[in-house]
Amino acid sequence: MTRRQSKNSLFFYLLIFFICAALFFRYGLDIFVDWAFTINQKNKSTMPKKSSQGAKITLISDPILEEMPDATNEAILVIKGRADPDTLVELYHNQQKASSLNADFNGQFEFEQLLEERNNQFYVVSTDSYSQKQTQSKLYNVTFIKEPPNLEISSPQDNKKYYDSKLIVEGITDSEVYVKVNNASVVVKADGSFSHSLQLQKGENQIEIIASDQAGNTTEKKLSVTYVQ
Repeated sequence: MTRRQSKNSLFFYLLIFFICAALFFRYGLDIFVDWAFTINQKNKSTMPKKSSQGAKITLISDPILEEMPDATNEAILVIKGRADPDTLVELYHNQQKASSLNADFNGQFEFEQLLEERNNQFYVVSTDSYSQKQTQSKLYNVTFIKEPPNLEISSPQDNKKYYDSKLIVEGITDSEVYVKVNNASVVVKADGSFSHSLQLQKGENQIEIIASDQAGNTTEKKLSVTYVQ
């Protein structure tokens, strides 16, 4: 083969190569893209779909009791509060289930509970109707005191004459009781004893002693003494 024929053959093969390359990039690339897209769509169709309806999420709040008095002299206590609407609310009194009801559509509930003498502890437990999850309120302690406090005055004696203008009022009451003498607060010792100094005016003097407990019960005594100069 002559040199001229060799050049012509090389030129021919190069021409064929470029034509094939052009045809590949023109048609072969599109075919490749179409094939890749088809495979991708097929993979998507075979993947498990996420449910548009996920599991129901219920937000459950703790029930709340309205503030209660620390102490009362009423035998029946009204207990109010709120919880999630239409949930079962159970009242516990001194660790025992006392009553139950469903909160209304606004979440409000109300109990009436007979108190025990002295110590009463309360809380409520609410139960969600869907998940059956239970939540508890904070604890409240209420002291029920039925009887008024004891009050005994040892000095002075009623309807007596005194010749000293300085008079000491002395007596005894129950523990955790507040005492006032003529509207002045008096310190009560741990054993319930107390004393208070009064300055008498010439003639008749009225003395009023009031003992009050934390539940609002009161015992009152009035004395009359005469100061003679």
